[in-house]
Amino acid sequence: MIPKDSKCRRWVADIIGDPYFESFIYHLIGLNSILLMIDEPVLENTYSKKSISFMQDIISLIFLLEALVKIFVMGFVIGKHTYLREPFNILDFVIVLLSIISYILDYVSKIDISYIRAFRALRALRPLKLVSKNDGMKMIVNSLLSSIKQLVNVMLIAILFFFVFGIIGI
Repeated sequence: MIPKDSKCRRWVADIIGDPYFESFIYHLIGLNSILLMIDEPVLENTYSKKSISFMQDIISLIFLLEALVKIFVMGFVIGKHTYLREPFNILDFVIVLLSIISYILDYVSKIDISYIRAFRALRALRPLKLVSKNDGMKMIVNSLLSSIKQLVNVMLIAILFFFVFGIIGI
């Protein structure tokens, strides 16, 4: 086990904390979003399909390396400030894990089964990595999640009104 105060860990932590590294990850998330937009089921050009797939695989690999490097620096789960102790890192980890599962199912299984297509659709979750990188977006997501309880109450009242007016309309 590598000690927390080793030079290697501090050097890698400096790289991860560098604004250029974060900017690079932001740009990769944007590029991935554009590739998801371009990739359509009706796309028939084989070269385009292979190019998009290759670029998405490279982006997935970079996201995996980012997660592994953060796990190396912070530790995985045991400890106070480890990787999986922060909720947005859990979101990142789940997205990376789903990408790995999608990649494995896509390239190992040559049979076209519907659940493989469902895992491909989960690639659309990759732009959610942006939430974990931006403090303003974290605040917005936390506000939305904290308001769900009140929104359920409003939804129940709306359903009650629809029900009453539905009965009156009959």
